[in-house]
Amino acid sequence: MKKGLFLLMLLPICLKAQHFSKLNRFSIEFPQGCAPATVRVTEYTPPSQPTSFFYEEGQPDIADTSYTFTEPGTYQIIQLLGEDVTPKTDTLTFTVIDPPAPEFVVYFCSSNEVEVEITDTFYDSYRVYFGSLDSIDVQGSDPNPGYSFPDANANITVKGFLNNSFNGNCGTTEKSFTIPNSLFTPQITGTSLYRSCDDSYTLNIGFSNTSNFFYSIGFEANPSSGIWLYEGTLSDITSISGVELNGDTQKCLYVKVTDICNGNSVTSDPYCFFIDYQMLPRLQGAYATYSGANILLHFGLNDSYPLDIERSANNQNFTYLSQATGANFIDNVSGSPTYSYRVSFTDDSCDSTSQTILAPPKISFRAFDRETNQVTLNATAPVNVLNDDQPSKYVVLYSQDSSQLLESTYTNPFTLNPVLGEYQYIRLKYSYEDHVDIYSNALLAHQYYSVYVPKAFTPYNGDGLNDRLEFFGLPSEEGSFDIYNRWGEMIYSSDQLTLGWDGYTKQGKVPQGTYRYKIRFKTPGGDMKSQVGTFVLLRD
Repeated sequence: MKKGLFLLMLLPICLKAQHFSKLNRFSIEFPQGCAPATVRVTEYTPPSQPTSFFYEEGQPDIADTSYTFTEPGTYQIIQLLGEDVTPKTDTLTFTVIDPPAPEFVVYFCSSNEVEVEITDTFYDSYRVYFGSLDSIDVQGSDPNPGYSFPDANANITVKGFLNNSFNGNCGTTEKSFTIPNSLFTPQITGTSLYRSCDDSYTLNIGFSNTSNFFYSIGFEANPSSGIWLYEGTLSDITSISGVELNGDTQKCLYVKVTDICNGNSVTSDPYCFFIDYQMLPRLQGAYATYSGANILLHFGLNDSYPLDIERSANNQNFTYLSQATGANFIDNVSGSPTYSYRVSFTDDSCDSTSQTILAPPKISFRAFDRETNQVTLNATAPVNVLNDDQPSKYVVLYSQDSSQLLESTYTNPFTLNPVLGEYQYIRLKYSYEDHVDIYSNALLAHQYYSVYVPKAFTPYNGDGLNDRLEFFGLPSEEGSFDIYNRWGEMIYSSDQLTLGWDGYTKQGKVPQGTYRYKIRFKTPGGDMKSQVGTFVLLRD
């Protein structure tokens, strides 16, 4: 673990650039920003008449060159020119990002010192604030920043930054600590083992009296190979996979706590436990999966052992739930916490108890783009006792009445399928070599049908461009549209959506101005939808 100790860095993380429109008539500073993001337009060809801008679909054009986008998504900023130029519009694309909170780990040292490890990978760079006065910028392979606080009370904030972006509202995470005045070893409260493959095991270790030190765990006080079973911070239950027991019937654990700022360390007394290999395979094949809205626990048992089941919600302490016998147990859960289970059983013939942690996969929305119906998920992998640590992952989409289902290899992000209707459910499926399918909870998503209507058109002005008001992205040809003038009077109506409008009515061509449209169209699911908005008709 590298250590860097600084007091202040003031190097800017991002330099201002310019993001130009297609015709270079205007620009903004960056092509993206974290929500809410404010853009400021710079114009390079000032017209003789005032210009205006469309910033969002369904909003009127305005003369302001500053605008704040509050929702994540991709937007087209359109400039309308009022003078005699061709073409009369220019555009650029701006993306608004839903910013996640940066993830980081803090390690304590002596003398009120700390070291920060950035574990997040979403942002291009980070700024670490120590209290309210000092900060350090971190990016790439920079050493972990360190800092010495004036007393034991530490407040650390990490802010993420994206390159070539408005970063004012990007994600921030704040943590507060009281730094211990000396190193101390944690107390091991218990251990459990389960077989993860033929000669490899997963070791679960319970701890109390832990802190944010750097810990090393091993079967030797000072491993001759220099390799520890585990290194890092500890949680109340720390799980270590790939442990080799070499047929030993007793093992002893040592925990070393290290001051990574000066290298000093303290090693605990050994914690020894006995291993009954006949007990270890008993829960082989156990897993947890969502079944409808409930959670099914499958124990992989050939015999009926009494099992004590404890449940944890959102990584809180385990509480006793029930005792069960047989192969399965259904937990009628409620709400949307992240659940995990600790399953224990005792073999009276040898008075030995074994514990296993099970958890179903859990998903939640991370981002959703209404224009593209593209979904990005947060996904927590399942915890189980199956002989496959790399299951195949699929996204399962199905209609609200469950009559239609589509399954595909999981990629993140992915796109909803309009065939399934306006509302559709999402689950993840993990398929294992043991012919076991494990499902996540279900999320209900809204499929948006959005038709793109240009903000302006110039009917038959001689340039052969934008001569008709057209509707792009129609889910079907079935529907109709109406055109209204500024007084709300309908001046044109047609059931030929694909033909659009040429700016004429039965009374002749309509004058230049702002008009309103109303579109009605049929979705692939057979529903009729409507969309309203405004556009500008420009004439020479």
